[in-house]
Amino acid sequence: MRTSSTNIILLAIAISNLIYMVYPIIEWLKMEYDSTKTWQGLRQWIFDLMYYDPHLSAVSFLVNSIHFVVLLQKSMRTSSTNIMLLAIAIYNLAYMAYPVINSLKGMYDDTKPCKLPDPYAYVFFKWIYFSVQDDVRRCDAFLGLAMASIRTFVLKFPMKSNTATSSSFGWKTCLILFLLSSIISFAYLLRTEVARDNWSSEEWECYERFPNETSGKVYAVVPSKLSQWNLYMFSRVQMALDGTFSKIIPAVLFPILTLLLIVQLRKIEESRNKMFSDSNQNK
Repeated sequence: MRTSSTNIILLAIAISNLIYMVYPIIEWLKMEYDSTKTWQGLRQWIFDLMYYDPHLSAVSFLVNSIHFVVLLQKSMRTSSTNIMLLAIAIYNLAYMAYPVINSLKGMYDDTKPCKLPDPYAYVFFKWIYFSVQDDVRRCDAFLGLAMASIRTFVLKFPMKSNTATSSSFGWKTCLILFLLSSIISFAYLLRTEVARDNWSSEEWECYERFPNETSGKVYAVVPSKLSQWNLYMFSRVQMALDGTFSKIIPAVLFPILTLLLIVQLRKIEESRNKMFSDSNQNK
């Protein structure tokens, strides 16, 4: 299976999606076994790892930039698989950009005598970007499934694979999956809103030092009225849809498609070995 660059990338996508699904499971286990030192230590390890998120994101951003430049070449945009790999590179760049931007902003804020609350423009930017991150992560998983499905179909029906392997099919698949994912992410966006917030004591002390240079308004992303409707019914439905399409379905389909792909590859290998054996016997 690990004999081509596409298979290696598919393996990397599978590992990435497994990592993406692990933290919610750990959080659930932590809630179930919060009193045990083992789970507390594991949760702390996850938080320690998240401390290096900007550094890991910067490295990933650089790698995906190279990936993007290579796949953007006209000679590479000739198959549906490469088009989907190009889309995955774009999604990864979009996802990894925020931790880097936020880290740079934090470094800039550290140069000031004290830290003021984020301005409205940056709070609004975060509100939108969190939904973008939610969208592209789901699209990443969807495209990984689409690539695995196409490779399985091509091996199973080689004479009917012209449409599935064309670049136009790849573009259409990317567009359809993006639109489907965006519906869930739009619901995610509606769960929160940007609203006025209260000053903390540290922020107020900082504000008093610069009263004429800064705005006295504080903004934050808070649960929206829609999300709180009917005992958070809207939020529950959105989280159920997100969990089903983003985590459960990919987690179930990836192993199934992998097994089908392995079975088909073994059949092809057996058929090839039998053909070589018959050829040698005829000699």
